[in-house]
Amino acid sequence: MDKVKAKASFQKLVGKVQDATQVTMAKASSGETKDIDVAVVKATNHTNVTPKEKHVRTILHTVSGGSTRMSVSYCIHALGNRLKTKPPSYLVSLKTLMVFHRLLREGGELAVDEITKLNNRENFLNLSNFKDEASAQTWDLAGWLRTYSGYLEEKLLTLQAVGFDVETEKGEGHSASRDWSKGLLLDKLPKLQQLMRRLIATTPEDRSHAQHDRVVAVALNLVVRESFKLYRSIYDGIINLLDKFFEMGREDAMKGLEVYKASQTQAAQLEAMYDKVKTLDACLMMQFPTLELP
Repeated sequence: MDKVKAKASFQKLVGKVQDATQVTMAKASSGETKDIDVAVVKATNHTNVTPKEKHVRTILHTVSGGSTRMSVSYCIHALGNRLKTKPPSYLVSLKTLMVFHRLLREGGELAVDEITKLNNRENFLNLSNFKDEASAQTWDLAGWLRTYSGYLEEKLLTLQAVGFDVETEKGEGHSASRDWSKGLLLDKLPKLQQLMRRLIATTPEDRSHAQHDRVVAVALNLVVRESFKLYRSIYDGIINLLDKFFEMGREDAMKGLEVYKASQTQAAQLEAMYDKVKTLDACLMMQFPTLELP
């Protein structure tokens, strides 16, 4: 056990030295990318705290507000390279994913476009084989990171397939899915449901370290909040689908029935997720909606 702890401590020390070296080199540079290089490393460093808002804001400012495609691309690549940190660190990778999550939400179309291009080329959001073997705790936490990366990867694919982020819809009134045509409903609702499957999969397992990790807590809080509008979009789409059901031909009606059945199953699964995360520090202060069944 002592050897395991020593290995974990040594790897953390090495990581912090690497971070400090990269920051020093960036500050010594006279290049135009100095500020972003520093912000990327500091936002995703080996310190066991969430990404500091100061550095996240620097990154967000770089990818939005009239920035050139070249500067946005550089920033996205710099972040992507943090996922290649050696030795693998669940903490660095998790904090990097959290910054990417913020960019998908707040970075604007150009940032999403550059993230999509990089992911299409390098598949960098697919961390299904990620491992952190420094200790039993980091091994366990790497498991939650894999489900989180799966959710973000699906979120990116859904943005492309659906054409907008349901998070951008207003808090009141119906979702856009309430007005979709039959064809759009049968095409896009299953994609939203797949995203919901990935979201529900981020529920921390019982007695796992993810239930009490403070960095995971912040990431989980954001994921759970995104379930509110996602569920509403699916719910409104199902209401619309039911209105159109008896106008469909047999093949479309069968597809619609499968979508409807899946919505009932997911509502129960999401309710179970809420019941579990309500007791976690990540969501203690959160107000959960009542899930209506269509």
